[in-house]
Amino acid sequence: MGSQLEASLQHDMDLIRAAVTEMAGQCERALRGTLDAIINGDQHAAYLVILRDGRIDDLEQQLDRLALEFLVRQQPAGSHLRFAFAALKISTELERIGDHAEGVARRALKLHEIHPHLHAEPFAEMGEAAIAMLQSGVRAFLDADAELARTTMAAERTIDKMRQRIDKTLMMRQAAGELGLEAYALLSTMSRRLERVADEVRNMCAETLYMCTGDFAKHNAPEAFRILFVDQHNHCRSQMAEAVATTFAHPRLLFSSAGLDPRPIDPRLAEFLSEKGLDITGHQRPKSLDQIPNLEVYHAVVAFDTDVYSSLRFRRTPTVVFDWHVEDPSVVPGTLADARPAYEQALAAIRSHLQVLVEAIVRQD
Repeated sequence: MGSQLEASLQHDMDLIRAAVTEMAGQCERALRGTLDAIINGDQHAAYLVILRDGRIDDLEQQLDRLALEFLVRQQPAGSHLRFAFAALKISTELERIGDHAEGVARRALKLHEIHPHLHAEPFAEMGEAAIAMLQSGVRAFLDADAELARTTMAAERTIDKMRQRIDKTLMMRQAAGELGLEAYALLSTMSRRLERVADEVRNMCAETLYMCTGDFAKHNAPEAFRILFVDQHNHCRSQMAEAVATTFAHPRLLFSSAGLDPRPIDPRLAEFLSEKGLDITGHQRPKSLDQIPNLEVYHAVVAFDTDVYSSLRFRRTPTVVFDWHVEDPSVVPGTLADARPAYEQALAAIRSHLQVLVEAIVRQD
């Protein structure tokens, strides 16, 4: 009986591995088609990538079904249970890779309409590196090779640097008049999409590490989640939020604050926060929003004023903007004793908002 159960378990796992192999193969073919479309201007290859994208979606459903049936039929535990969960996650990552390839192919067709003879050879190295990373990531899962998974994750940084070089070259060409704005936007988006392939493979490898070791490496990724607190003057609520946020001491979270029209910090704030064991001496100088470099690198911006929220919503960045309704205690006249209830209320509201936001960020992956 034991050998029959073991054989059944192995059979179902082999079916899942075969489905992963087929889906990854379709993704690799799609990526090679996009490279052909980008580098050689092959419209036929681009159309094929777009037409075949539905096949990758179908394979995702098939793989998910196999993994769920495995969970129900085998009721696995330990490493076998982690294998099924990893397969479900990897299925999603592979589907996203297919979407990235399809997106690049569509832009390659558009680029051909604008500049029929404008090919992008610099993408070759980046694309081949992404394909090699995909191959290694899939092999790491199929062979349950934790070391290969770690090595493959490290390769993602190299692809990031390739994208940076490509984007720098594109900017120079656009500034020199070699590229129109539309062509520049298309090529820039294509480089970002190819770089995202590496991100998806990195996530696959994190799932493989979890499968092999039981340690979840996804949240140990080196990139940080950046949050910016903004109010009108950066003299009270945004400073309070930054001070409170730093107490969470999460390795992936970075915080800063700014204002639309900076003014000196409310002197009662430093006294109040000091009583609470919070120190703002490290960021006591109010900053203008214009002094925040690369606002687009912030993943989330929290606005404490309706005007601030409206202003940020019109900025063309991928940053998510949240609107927190917290009354400004600095408008209350008198000494700290007079305004203490307002400060306590603001502090409680900010702590409550932050607790929920930070938990959501940590759990989002």
